[in-house]
Amino acid sequence: MLKKLRRILRSLGSKLAIRHFKERSDDSNISNCQSGGFLYRLIGKILFFVVILLQAGGVFAQAETWEQLNTRLEDLYQKRDYIHAVQVAEQALEAAQKEFGSKHINVAQSLHRLAFMYFSKGDYGSAETCNKKALAMREEILGSEHPDVSESLNNLALLYDVQGRFKEAESLFLRALKIDEKHLGLAHPDLATSLNNLAEVYRKEGRYADAEPLLKRALEIDEKTLGVNHSHVASDLNNLAGLYSDQGKFLGVEALYQRALEIQKKALSPDDPELATTMNNLAGIYREQGRYQQAEALYQRVLEIDRKIFEKDHPNILRDLNNLALVYHGAGKYSEAKNLHKKVLAIRGKKLGPSHADVAQSLNNLGLVHFSVGEYEDAQALFKRALEIREKVLGPDHPDVAQSLNNLALVAEVFQGGQGAESGYRKALEIRGKTLGADHPDTAQSLYNLAQFQDSLAQYPEAISNYKRALEIWEKAWGPDYVNSLRTMNCLARLYRFQKDLSQAETLGKRVVALCEGRSDFFPSEMSQALSLLAEIYRDRGIYDAAEKFYQRALKISRKALGPDHYEVGILLHNLARVYYLQSKFSEAEGVYEKALVILKKNLDKNSPELGIVLKNCAYNLYALGKDDEAREKESEAQSIFAAVRV
Repeated sequence: MLKKLRRILRSLGSKLAIRHFKERSDDSNISNCQSGGFLYRLIGKILFFVVILLQAGGVFAQAETWEQLNTRLEDLYQKRDYIHAVQVAEQALEAAQKEFGSKHINVAQSLHRLAFMYFSKGDYGSAETCNKKALAMREEILGSEHPDVSESLNNLALLYDVQGRFKEAESLFLRALKIDEKHLGLAHPDLATSLNNLAEVYRKEGRYADAEPLLKRALEIDEKTLGVNHSHVASDLNNLAGLYSDQGKFLGVEALYQRALEIQKKALSPDDPELATTMNNLAGIYREQGRYQQAEALYQRVLEIDRKIFEKDHPNILRDLNNLALVYHGAGKYSEAKNLHKKVLAIRGKKLGPSHADVAQSLNNLGLVHFSVGEYEDAQALFKRALEIREKVLGPDHPDVAQSLNNLALVAEVFQGGQGAESGYRKALEIRGKTLGADHPDTAQSLYNLAQFQDSLAQYPEAISNYKRALEIWEKAWGPDYVNSLRTMNCLARLYRFQKDLSQAETLGKRVVALCEGRSDFFPSEMSQALSLLAEIYRDRGIYDAAEKFYQRALKISRKALGPDHYEVGILLHNLARVYYLQSKFSEAEGVYEKALVILKKNLDKNSPELGIVLKNCAYNLYALGKDDEAREKESEAQSIFAAVRV
């Protein structure tokens, strides 16, 4: 009756994954539904097998009530009215038990349908109970290798998968696949569904090499049997794109999603959940690339569709809110991100229990927001809770465990004086290299974070080596204009400047500027940093007029992107004033120094050493202007700060 797609957000990055859920069909089509992070592709059924049994038993009058209930059920399901659909499915089960007896195959069918309605509503506990009863009845009545047994095995396995019980899910999916191959042959659309389901479990376990051939086989079957423009083919394209994304093979992934969207826009209604899932997946790619406006627009559209279909605490709604929160976080909208993550965490904890992988995901994502705003103690507590759940549910060598170790290392670096940071980064790097591969973008993230730590300790050769390796991976996966590629180039350029290799530093800085200028949605932070770095290089060379122009460009971008009173704007103003001073443009420097001081006093602690340096430089400029009294006042203020720091 149905197939399903799924895309799951695991962490900072919404790691998406698609999968199918099925019931066998005979003739009619039923519409689509989603649950959890999943999208279900339905094939439909009018209970053809059951109707034959009723006719053979000569119970047409009794069957009428049961058939009418099932007709109402399908109508409610098409309208996605899951609350009333559950009520009618319960009535249909009672009718089947009354009319045919408690051990009749129609009762098993009603249990099966009721289980699916519970699943569509997000009530996984009730769905599991009904699925188990339906499976037991079908095995007893039809035998252990009947196609309807495969159907029940598939749906029960799906529930286990949603609950993170991957080994149990894999066992049932394998058994269902074996039955399908025997009864359907090797080129049937329902076999493609079973292949997709098993592949999804392998994907979630990090067994990408096992998953890929299954997905390719499913795509081949559907293209051959259904045609290249069928909605099931779009589902297969989604699945394959999700797998490639998880492996870090991002080049070409966007094209797969776009092809899937083209097919679905022709085959499905504008508010179809399957179309929403593909938009969700494409938005995840945009978010990974830092294209936050495009990602937010798609996520908002997905949420709009899902709110027409699902209750407010349905897993799909939670997925949508989580994804929006990630976009807000990436765009620096921390308050909005924190509120959404808290909301999702509270509902997931209540519905799934405190030890579910999705709860760990929410803990991790909320922790990252706390980290971004400097609330390190709160972040650390959330990261620790996420790590405990992940180690218990996923095992010690899962990539999500590596993510938690990495995030705890970040906290250790900034909050605990670096104690334990390097070992955390190296352990995360080891797990990611082993499970994801040496060329995976998450492995690059671990290399980058380790390089940042080494950079802070002035271990420049080691840091440069790890930055270069991370850059190589990111450029291969995403291209040179990916935000992390640009960020790493800026880090390398800065270290080359520290080592007096101004030629390499200049080359990299100019490359970042050129790449940003080549994008319609260029990254202002990376662009501003590159311009500022080029200004410093020309200042080092004594080419002050060029340095001045680069600082002014950087200021213009930062003011627009961050606001006129942002810390970065204050630092850029200070550096521009310093260039004026070096050119003996003392009057111009005076006004710029004062603007820098006003901004930095708003953003820094009153005893910040940075503030002391700015005051000291301002005093030098005032002395040059002959304003000795004002200069001594600034100098005294700076000395008080430095004295407080020494104490």
